[in-house]
Amino acid sequence: MNRWHIYEILKQNKIPSMDDLAEIERKSATEAKEGLLEWLTLLSRDEHYQRKSLVHKSTHDNRNLLNGRCIK
Repeated sequence: MNRWHIYEILKQNKIPSMDDLAEIERKSATEAKEGLLEWLTLLSRDEHYQRKSLVHKSTHDNRNLLNGRCIK
């Protein structure tokens, strides 16, 4: 498994199998870090993911308002 496999797991919002986790543990921290950075870079640049995040946050905030919780 390399950084691109880790990136794909994150991109697909896939729950990694125990085999996937064991393979990631055997890899260098640098390889795992680079996969994570690829994913975070995509999130920071891709408008689709940014809109999706805003919709999720808005929905979460609205639920808090309906439940009488304070939003900070």
